[in-house]
Amino acid sequence: MKVLGIVPARGGSKRIPNKNLYPLGGIPLICHCLRTAKRCSFIERLVVSTEDEAIAEVAKKEGVEVIKRPVELAQDNTPTLPVIKHVINELDKTGFHADIILTIQPTYPFITVDNIEKAIKAFFENGDFDSVTTVK
Repeated sequence: MKVLGIVPARGGSKRIPNKNLYPLGGIPLICHCLRTAKRCSFIERLVVSTEDEAIAEVAKKEGVEVIKRPVELAQDNTPTLPVIKHVINELDKTGFHADIILTIQPTYPFITVDNIEKAIKAFFENGDFDSVTTVK
């Protein structure tokens, strides 16, 4: 099964400007989840969806693929689902089709590989699940 990891990271935060790039421990916030996701053996492909050039550059420096999203999918009230659909449609054009979509929020810097792998295993092991989420 092909697992696609998507990190939706828009640049237009109003409460905390540039929050996805805000340094946490001297490292941009988004880099924490990217580095964790890259270590997950289940993820076949990892992409960042963003409209923001600075976020795109940081993701690329981390060795993560970037899919530019339209500005209309980067608004305060934009739900995550249309963003995910946009990524899937863009990857479909390249011939890549994922069996499982994993969304990792860039604002979850303390997510672990173990968290991600347990969620994916739970999904695989229970044929009745159509989604799995982690909360704390």
